[in-house]
Amino acid sequence: MGTPCHYALFELAPAFRLDLDHLATRYRELARAVHPDRFADASEAEQRQALERSAELNEAYQTLKSAPRRARYLLAISGQEVPAGNYRA
Repeated sequence: MGTPCHYALFELAPAFRLDLDHLATRYRELARAVHPDRFADASEAEQRQALERSAELNEAYQTLKSAPRRARYLLAISGQEVPAGNYRA
């Protein structure tokens, strides 16, 4: 099973323009639900899954909140890549 689309994690349509306040609010909601501390008494497998979901969510949020990273991500999911050295982070 592959990594879910960053936009799908936040239930957003892929677009460059985003409401960053809404994104941050949604991130906090989702982060609370998947935070590994909530699974401290769970099985080892459930703890590992929680850690993976939390890491995926964090990566998605960092990508979507950054305009340059968001642009590169949109290009990548549409099958295009930005050549190395043609952008600033």
